[in-house]
Amino acid sequence: MFSFFKSKKQNAPAQEPLLPVRVVIAGRDENAAVGLKRVLAESFQPLPFLSVVFEDDFTPEDFLNPDNKNFFDFYDTGIKALKKHNADVLLRFCQNGTQIRFNFLTQDMYLTSTSPFFSSLFGFYLPISYFQSQDLPLQISCLISATFIALNLKKDSRYTAILQELVNTLSKNKMPQGIEKSFMPHILSLLAFNYLSLHADSFHKRDMALISNLINSANKVKTKPVDPLIEGTLLTLSAQMYACAAESKNADSYTFFERAIEKAKKALKYFNKYIFPYDYGRLCIVLSKFYFSFFKLSENRQSLRDAVFYTREAEKIFTRASTPSLWADIQGDLGAYLAHLSFYSKNKEIAEIAVQNYKNRQSFYQKEIFPLLWAQTEKNIADIYYYLGKNLENAAYLEKSSDAYWNALEILEEIGDTEHIRLIENALKKTDENFLRLNKK
Repeated sequence: MFSFFKSKKQNAPAQEPLLPVRVVIAGRDENAAVGLKRVLAESFQPLPFLSVVFEDDFTPEDFLNPDNKNFFDFYDTGIKALKKHNADVLLRFCQNGTQIRFNFLTQDMYLTSTSPFFSSLFGFYLPISYFQSQDLPLQISCLISATFIALNLKKDSRYTAILQELVNTLSKNKMPQGIEKSFMPHILSLLAFNYLSLHADSFHKRDMALISNLINSANKVKTKPVDPLIEGTLLTLSAQMYACAAESKNADSYTFFERAIEKAKKALKYFNKYIFPYDYGRLCIVLSKFYFSFFKLSENRQSLRDAVFYTREAEKIFTRASTPSLWADIQGDLGAYLAHLSFYSKNKEIAEIAVQNYKNRQSFYQKEIFPLLWAQTEKNIADIYYYLGKNLENAAYLEKSSDAYWNALEILEEIGDTEHIRLIENALKKTDENFLRLNKK
């Protein structure tokens, strides 16, 4: 079926073996005659790049029922299942009449900055008829397997070759019979995500054309009433596709970031922050980064203000108590955006807020545990004080800047980071020159 894990040449350098992606599948077989778990086991357990176990304790609730929309129960039970089995990805299923709904979850799905973002709500449906034979059709098992791999690409770059082969298999085969029109938007969106994951770091025009075609096809076959989650899913994928296109070589980045922002703002309307809080917060982070990238291209200050606004929105969702590492990263983003805003407006109050955001980041990335991150953040603080001191002709700010640069330099010398040491030394030289100039007046 597949040609994974081929033997290496004898003269190739030894590598650690590529570990299989650990999958836990949770759900309840409501109809013993269907045997969902048996079919899933037959479909996935023979694949050498997957390690599959089943979980019976954490059965999924009907999250899509309007009377039972408790996101945190849905999310927390999934995280418990992942931790119990030390798994990389959870696939949970829920039977609804003649349909089976599937959803994916990883422990860092909402916490990682790695693009593209994939939500625990971006599920898909299959007809129950697929579970009346021994295993799933090849195209369906490939599609689900590819998603397992796509969600774990950042853990080992060697997974990329596996995803490429799965995507190649999918591109050579049409969807099997039995897929009705109502199933296709979800199937096509999942396929678009896999293509986007595979090519996110090396995006070309042909990738954009292919992914656009999948998203457009999904939009064409949507049935009424339209599922708001599939609407939000397709818009989120479109936004991230345009962002990847904007960052590719020889791209019209200005136009592509405009489109990315437009699509992300529309997607946000489908994820109410009270019902889908993490998705709302994660999309706010995505949107803030789009606005900041657009600002760097256009120097449009309103885009910078918008980046601050959406980061503030994310800050309300991802608190220090609930998601400390993501909260710290949000503080770093706020520090950067507010620092730029203060430079343009020459507003020292905004600059002081930026400094506090950076200090908030340091309260998590402490120098004893994360010396490089702490030192880089200390340099950011020093840069703000330097700008204030130079532009406001204020020696006190320059003195604060010098102290912060020395703090960063001390840590960098301890860890031997010569590249950043040179940057700090040059910055210190400029700071001292300006300090002496002011004191001569």
